[in-house]
Parts: sequence; structure tokens; C-alpha cells
Amino acid sequence: MKGIKPRQIIFAVLSIVCMIIIFRFSADNAEESTEKSDFFVNILESLPIALRNNLSFIIRKTAHFSIYALLGFLISGIFFKKEIFYTLSACFLYACTDEIHQYFVAGRSCRFQDVMIDTAGSFFGILIFILIVKLLNRKGA
Repeated sequence: MKGIKPRQIIFAVLSIVCMIIIFRFSADNAEESTEKSDFFVNILESLPIALRNNLSFIIRKTAHFSIYALLGFLISGIFFKKEIFYTLSACFLYACTDEIHQYFVAGRSCRFQDVMIDTAGSFFGILIFILIVKLLNRKGA
């Protein structure tokens, strides 16, 4: 069995930091969460009213997708040459626990839709990681 590489340790630490950030966002009650997404909504207020009405929802779901894309990317660095299944499973399980955590936060809910958005974001991050590795290997060959 091969030892753990320094790169894996770095990616593991960064993954844990990302998970802590996700946990912290999930611990925000509904009002705090809305304030954070409304910050971005207010920046985009020049958009037509029809778009603004759905903007908060879009920003929230984009945030889910994006933070989990980062998590998928980082966890890919731990499992580097293993099956994508390991990374995607870890991200899916964390998304499930994240939603369960939100169930116990005032004004928040547990939605399987968010688990799927999180998992899709994770998959996107994994694909970005694979693409970068392939590009770096091509340049190094």
C-alpha cells in the first residue's frame, strides 16, 4: 500500500475547510440566509422586475451548486486516481447531512432538490478537476 502524499493532505485540509464553511452557512437561520443572498440580489437590481422576482432563488441555488463544485474539486484531489464514484459518493453523503442539519435550523428546511443540486455541483467540480489533470498531463508529456 502506498503512503499518503503531501498533495492529498493539502486537499484533505482544504476539503475540511470547505465543509466547515458549508456547515456554517447551513447554521444560518432563514433571516440570516436571506440577508446574505439579498446582498447579491441588491447588486443586480438593475435587471427587469420579472427577473428580480426569481433572483433570490437563483442566487441560492447557484450558491449551492458552486460551493459543492469546489468541494467536489477538492475531494478529487484526495482520491486523485481512484474512481469518480468515491468522490461523488462523499459529496452526496455530505450534501445529505447538510440538508439534515438545515432541518434543525429555525426557518430552514431539508430538501432533496438541494441534495441533487449539490451533487450536480460536485460532479461539475470533479469534471473540472479531471480536465485540469488531463491538460497538465498533456503539457508534461
